Amino acid sequence: MKKILLTGSTGFLGRHILLLADKNKNKIYESNSKIGNLENIKNLYRYNKIKFDFIFHCATKTKAGNYSQIYKGDQWLYNQL
Repeated sequence: MKKILLTGSTGFLGRHILLLADKNKNKIYESNSKIGNLENIKNLYRYNKIKFDFIFHCATKTKAGNYSQIYKGDQWLYNQL
């Protein structure tokens, strides 16, 4: 059994990865805005004692429309966290 951390598990890409992952053969740890929200760095401590085989980092902060064009720097800096 592989241990997998999936950030952004409720976003577009994260949801599709969950659908493709075989939950019977893998233990999937989710991080999203409700479980282990990455906006609070302390939420990462919950994963300190787990040795993951794979990490899929799909979490991002963005908004529809021209948000990414207006706030290019802010969005880039935030997502680098």
